[in-house]
Amino acid sequence: LGYSPTDRWTFTAGLRWFDHTRKRDYYIMQPVGHYTAALTHAELSTSDITKKLSIQYHISDDAMVYALYSDGFRAGGQNVVRPGTVLPADYDPDFLDNYELGFKSRWLDDKIGFNLTLFQMEWNNYQVEVVDPGPLYTVVVENVGDAEIKGVSAEFSARFWDALDLGLNAQFL
Repeated sequence: LGYSPTDRWTFTAGLRWFDHTRKRDYYIMQPVGHYTAALTHAELSTSDITKKLSIQYHISDDAMVYALYSDGFRAGGQNVVRPGTVLPADYDPDFLDNYELGFKSRWLDDKIGFNLTLFQMEWNNYQVEVVDPGPLYTVVVENVGDAEIKGVSAEFSARFWDALDLGLNAQFL
């Protein structure tokens, strides 16, 4: 839902509902198309509502500032585990809160662009691929606790001729 009370201000609010079910069957394929018995069967469901709120203010026809809040999640799942795997087979969903303040601009008939974004991302129950410490080398997805990233991202672009674009991006975390 977007609302613009004037040409300069825009307010946006959004909701998205997810009902995610992941079903997986894992087999080992042998030569000539034969399969062994199933290693595992997984069926996990996650439901959530994600949100987005933003405010934009157009300083001019060429530049705007904004503030944004959004959240999201990644579904949980189940790893393929073998005998001797130490870490749990199941992993839970993780959840993200994202905060941004930004400036976006295009100048000289869209020939020059400059964008700057300050951001902070906060994860709960963060998922990451890790190596299982058991006797076999196995990479699994696990929840490793909470995580946070703070940073700034800058982007500069220039179009000198129709056939030549120059771009520079920098990000500090």
